[in-house]
Amino acid sequence: MSQSEKNVSRRKFLTGAGGALAGTAVGFLGHGLLSSPDPAMAKQSEKWPWPYKSLDTEEARKRGHLGYYKGDCSAGAFYGIISGLREKVGAPYTNVPMEIMGFGGGGVAGWCTLCGALNGACAVMSLTSKDFYKLSNELVAWYCQTPFPSDKSNELGKNHEFLVDELKSDKVFRQTVSGSPLCHVSVTKWCKETGCTAGAGERSERCVRMVGDVCAKAVKILNAYHKGAFKPEHEPYAMSQSCQSCHCMDKSYGLGGFTRGKMDCTDCHIKGAVFPDRSGESSLKLFKHNNNKK
Repeated sequence: MSQSEKNVSRRKFLTGAGGALAGTAVGFLGHGLLSSPDPAMAKQSEKWPWPYKSLDTEEARKRGHLGYYKGDCSAGAFYGIISGLREKVGAPYTNVPMEIMGFGGGGVAGWCTLCGALNGACAVMSLTSKDFYKLSNELVAWYCQTPFPSDKSNELGKNHEFLVDELKSDKVFRQTVSGSPLCHVSVTKWCKETGCTAGAGERSERCVRMVGDVCAKAVKILNAYHKGAFKPEHEPYAMSQSCQSCHCMDKSYGLGGFTRGKMDCTDCHIKGAVFPDRSGESSLKLFKHNNNKK
């Protein structure tokens, strides 16, 4: 396909039959609720969870990538899935402004906490399923263990097959596994691996592709769930599970009940670097000690 044909294809996608997606883009870019919903539509919006229809995972990947260019990581991930549901389902998805997830950019207002891609995608899960907790758990666990950006996104970027005419970069990027759902950890590991700064266009494009990858996975999970075929495939790290035997809500303060979590504990708590226990043992030694007791 020539470059001119690709541009025409992108324009067709963005305008859509009857301008459906163009209307979505207008809403995303600043008009929010395109018009005041009539009473029937408002009543439909009150029902939860909202209706869901299966989406194409690869289309969601491209839409998520496009969404980041329109907004940011969190709003982009939300857009990547919601824009498809706007077309397939209509209301109540046509009544929700894409800007609602704008706060999540850069790990919530640039604080680099929860990755914006996860924030936006999990928000869609909470709209479409009462089992959003276990669906979100699967998505986050998968994210922590997956190399980003994916081979598929790297291929699309290299071949200019995304829906954006001018990419921040068309390089094939190195992949890194974050081991954490935190924006700070994910970006830092990738930047150290590649020698890029956090403000580089390559880093931004890396995160754009990752948003597309997260949208594709979230849609895969949602499609399976609504077909009654969802089965969790990812578990927290073995070391974090060992730590949770003491560090959980069911234990007293003295036995470790002062904290909890599912992330890989050793990113921060290793060799006594952050919080050595009172006897001076490192977290790693404690992990070995706990395993030896079993």
